[in-house]
Amino acid sequence: AQSSTLSTSRCFRRGSKFNRNHGVSFHAASTVPGNRGIGLGDSKLILSVTALLGWWGWGAAFGTVFMGFLGAGLVGVVLLVSGRVRHGAHIPMGPFFIAGAVVILAVTARAAPG
Repeated sequence: AQSSTLSTSRCFRRGSKFNRNHGVSFHAASTVPGNRGIGLGDSKLILSVTALLGWWGWGAAFGTVFMGFLGAGLVGVVLLVSGRVRHGAHIPMGPFFIAGAVVILAVTARAAPG
């Protein structure tokens, strides 16, 4: 019987299918939409933050991404209504994803038994 760490380490080896598929999907998510999509740095940040929060479950990982997009959307609407930015302006998403991760970690730590 193989240990689970051996099979997990196979997934993350350089050139493995797992590594190539995730690299291609995050590169496509940031380059296919052109200037209208999220940047490559934002997609790398999402990958690393959701990998960290994945230890607490899928809900924490998806909640972080949702909170990040929700926060950026709300701030974007406020900035548009107040006239501080014009339609088509770029809003950095990194701070919103990090804030979403902090909120989800706080909620998850508070809900943890013990």
